[in-house]
Amino acid sequence: MLKRGIFLVSGLVLVVLVLSFIFDYQIIQFVSSIRNYYLNMFFLGIKFIDSEIVIALFLTLILLWNRERREWVFPLWATIIATAVVSLFLKYFLQRPRPFAQGLIQLLPRVVDKASYHLWDFSFPSFDTAFVFCAMPLVWKFFPRFRYVWIVFAALVGLSRLYIGFHFMSDVIFGGAMGFLIGLLIMKQEEKNNRLRKLYHKMARLFKK
Repeated sequence: MLKRGIFLVSGLVLVVLVLSFIFDYQIIQFVSSIRNYYLNMFFLGIKFIDSEIVIALFLTLILLWNRERREWVFPLWATIIATAVVSLFLKYFLQRPRPFAQGLIQLLPRVVDKASYHLWDFSFPSFDTAFVFCAMPLVWKFFPRFRYVWIVFAALVGLSRLYIGFHFMSDVIFGGAMGFLIGLLIMKQEEKNNRLRKLYHKMARLFKK
């Protein structure tokens, strides 16, 4: 049943991704048409709290807080690094211009300082979305009470990238799926071979001497 569920979800994500590629321009223009003051403030607030550094620090601290979970700090960092490397590789390999760089949508006024994005960064995939989703398997494992909170937060981060004008829908969907897959693969491998957790304990013993 589990394998069947994974297969069905993967197929659904693939279908949605293909459809989003087809209708990316229409979706981003529709999003632009529904902007208003309250939604602007809401998604700017999401953007304010979805800083990669803040999220990484928060997850690191809550793992270190519990002695039994501290060994999972290195797998967390490995997940973040792997997600960043894959995202940057795809960005510079595909070099898809951001929606606002193509003149399809205007950035919100309070993020106009980000207009230099198109000079050094690209749209596909959404790194911020991948970053939040890559931590999801770990959150589900150790903080099951907050899994739905994290799902909602991750979804809002993805929507904020679309709403503000940084990304297309396909960037967000692919970034989320990619991040989740990377996080899941690293967690499963770590459960099998325990390499990163062993490295953590070795480092901890060195600092205690």
